Order: sequence, then C-alpha cells, then structure tokens
Amino acid sequence: MNININSALQLLCENINKAYGLRCLNYGEAVESLIDNQAGNYITIDGRTFCSVNDAYDVVLFYTREASSPNDQQGGGMKNSLYRTTNFKMAVNTKNQAEEFVLTAIINSTTGISYLNTNYAGRSVANQMFGLEERNFQTAFFTIDFNAIEKITCQPC
Repeated sequence: MNININSALQLLCENINKAYGLRCLNYGEAVESLIDNQAGNYITIDGRTFCSVNDAYDVVLFYTREASSPNDQQGGGMKNSLYRTTNFKMAVNTKNQAEEFVLTAIINSTTGISYLNTNYAGRSVANQMFGLEERNFQTAFFTIDFNAIEKITCQPC
C-alpha cells in the first residue's frame, strides 16, 4: 500500500523559512532519542542529526508530534483518505524573547494551523527539549503548541 501525507506542517516550515531566511536553524520534525547521554534529547526523523542549540543562528527550532485525532469522517473506514488533526510542540531557542511573537504570528497566519499556547518555562524547556543541564541565560527557551490538519491518502497497490 502506498501512503501519501499532505500536512499543513510543510506550509508552516516554508513560512518560517521565508520570514527568517538564514537566521533560523529549522531542524523540522524530530522524535525523542532513545539513547542516553548523547548530544540532545531529540533527533531529526531521519535519525541523522541531534536537535541542539547553535549560537550561529538567531533562532533554533524543531517540532515534535504530541497526539492525533480524526476529524469527522463520512463513510468511516470505507474511504481511502483520512483527515486528522495532529498536535505539535515547537521547541525554540532564541537570542531574543520577542521571536515568540513573530513565530506565533506565523503560526496563526498559516492555513491549516491553529495556535494553542506558549510555555515560557525556559529552564525546563532547555532541559527537557534540548537536553541542557545548564543553560545560557543570555538566550531564551520556550515551546509553542499548535495543531495542524493532515490528509493521509492510501493508494491501492
């Protein structure tokens, strides 16, 4: 079975890249690393790069999937397309706390994405998301929760 996924997350990444250009290191989607004592707590979905802070960029960020739930489906399992809403958490390290306003505005203006909330607990975000026991107090850490609509289409073999 061939599966095609069309997600509003792709559009969000494009909008962030347009707004920041080379000032942003966007790791994209990441998953929790299952190996202790490595370079970070999260690794890109291709398994090649740990999501870590980088002083060469004004903004460093990545996304993690938190949960998904189906949207109303006509015909139930008889259809070959599934629409669902997936909750994401964006982990951010930035040189300027005001970037939270910019990112929230980008999220809010992206079709298929809904802003949910922001967590400003910098010390716990640095520890839980970026794997930092000690953090540089000259930078800010926060997370932004949002949801995105995904369309999953199953093509017959």
